[in-house]
Amino acid sequence: MGRKGTRYSEEDKLFYIKLVQDGMSANAIEREYGVKRDQVLQWVERINTGGIDALRRRPQRTYTPELMLEVVQAYLAGGTSYPQLARQYNIPKNVFGYFDIRFDFS
Repeated sequence: MGRKGTRYSEEDKLFYIKLVQDGMSANAIEREYGVKRDQVLQWVERINTGGIDALRRRPQRTYTPELMLEVVQAYLAGGTSYPQLARQYNIPKNVFGYFDIRFDFS
C-alpha cells in the first residue's frame, strides 16, 4: 500500500482512521504502512466533518461558469485559502487549478 495512485477501500480508510483515533500518529502510519500522512489526515478530517459518507468516492461533478467565477473571485478578494474555500463550497481542493485555467487568473 501507499503507492501513488492507489485507491483505498472504505474499510482501509476506516482502519487508518481508527489507528489515529486510538492514538497512533499519521507520521507513524506513514512509516509503518506506507500511507501518506496527509492522506490519513484528510480522511480523519472528512469523517469528522461529514461522517462515513464523506469517505465514499464522489461522482465527478461539473461546475457552472458562474460557480467557478464566484469561487475564483472569493479567492482573489483575499482573506481565505483554497482549503477554506473547498469546505465552504463543498468542492475538492484539487479543482482550483482547473478554475484558474478556465478563467486565466493565474
